[in-house]
Amino acid sequence: MNAAAAKRGKSTTRKNAKPARQPRKSPVVVRERAERVVTSEVDYIHNDEFEDDSLHDDLMAISLEAAGKGKPRMKRPSGLPSYLAGLYEIPLLTAEQERLLFRKMNYLRFQANRLRSSIDPDYAKKSTLDEFDRLVADADRVRNWIARCNLRLVVSIARKFTDRDHPFDDLVSDGNVALLHAIAKFDYGRGFRFSTYATHAIRRAYYRKVQQQKRRRDRMGLAPQEILNEADDPWEQLHLDEKQYGEVCDLIARMSDELDEREQFIVQARFGLIDSGEVQTLQSVAKSLGICKERVRQLQNRALFKVKELASEMQLEKPDYMER
Repeated sequence: MNAAAAKRGKSTTRKNAKPARQPRKSPVVVRERAERVVTSEVDYIHNDEFEDDSLHDDLMAISLEAAGKGKPRMKRPSGLPSYLAGLYEIPLLTAEQERLLFRKMNYLRFQANRLRSSIDPDYAKKSTLDEFDRLVADADRVRNWIARCNLRLVVSIARKFTDRDHPFDDLVSDGNVALLHAIAKFDYGRGFRFSTYATHAIRRAYYRKVQQQKRRRDRMGLAPQEILNEADDPWEQLHLDEKQYGEVCDLIARMSDELDEREQFIVQARFGLIDSGEVQTLQSVAKSLGICKERVRQLQNRALFKVKELASEMQLEKPDYMER
């Protein structure tokens, strides 16, 4: 082949060459989903073994079924509500089962976080996002199993703190929150038993609750008995003037982070802050929530403590209806 032919061949090759394929941008729905994943946080307790890819199969092979065989079931304590009886059918975890479950939960979250850091929202793939969700969901399933096996610990501690001002059900609810927080913060690599760590965490949560209740009482002085006492008259009304109504609405709006949904509903219904503007009796609120009237009174009392504490912290003038 002469030089001219070679030149023509190179020219033809350049002409027929296809340009490098550019990555296709993600659809809007996938991109928005990817942005939510990238900006989310995946908390976990790191262990150096997570960096060893050769251990991946061993870590992923840990199953919940392997933790289903624990210590013998315990007899249910006397006086315990029947709806908690099932807790004593769940075997306790052995030290080895406990270590394996915490190991897998944190490894799953480690993998999810590593995957999250590799995602570019503009070019994310749905399969990658599905894998991220699967890893997080699997980690949550392990966490929930650990919690389920330790719920009787919450019940045991809650029974010791229960009194007239701290109902058992409320303490169990608060203790469950403390338990989940303890699971998230527990470092299995340090060699301690989780039950020891969780016991201290739950007790601290209860001590804080008792101290907060005491501070609220000290700030409030006398309880607002005239508001809390239920009249026999089903048409009982708790009248608020325009200024008081505005103050209560403002406080309730600011309490969205402190009052749970049930407490907000009770206060709004009792003060006529719902859309109809009608003030409801304890009995009617109890019927709406499917609980007893006394329980509504307790929840209302607790919610008003919180409202008063916030008003004090905001340095607001205490409304006249809270002085009664």
